[in-house]
Amino acid sequence: MRLGMNAAGLSLLIGLTLLTPLANCTWNNPPRTNIVPPCGRDGVSRIELGRPFARPAQFNGSGGVLYATAYDFGPRGIGEPEVGSTLLYIGQGTLDDFQPGTNPKDPLLTVQLVEDDFNTFEVPAGTYWVVSSNDADIAIVSCEAEGVSAVAAAP
Repeated sequence: MRLGMNAAGLSLLIGLTLLTPLANCTWNNPPRTNIVPPCGRDGVSRIELGRPFARPAQFNGSGGVLYATAYDFGPRGIGEPEVGSTLLYIGQGTLDDFQPGTNPKDPLLTVQLVEDDFNTFEVPAGTYWVVSSNDADIAIVSCEAEGVSAVAAAP
């Protein structure tokens, strides 16, 4: 009987040891609204574009420098990096102008985003569609109060 309890205890210990790494996985991160753009928080406009991986999002920009960030890349698998990255494809036009499978090959801009960090890009005033290469939430910030506005966020 004592051997059985030791074997059961050993099995439990092995099971807990194997499952412990799962406690460190990132599954559903809350939006990272604490990420501060280079111009600070005052007087900025920020839009959340959702997850424009499978479906594009759309935004309006007043022209000038914008900042983009990506966050909540979802669960990480074995061998995947701890910090996510994605390419953000930006094209001029509305969602009606977006043609799946063709536009990301010929965007106006391609911006590399690293999780929880901002990268800059510059666009003239207009309406833009956005698609990302990985499934992550995307936010765009302008240092002008009316510099950017969302038209259609991705689901």
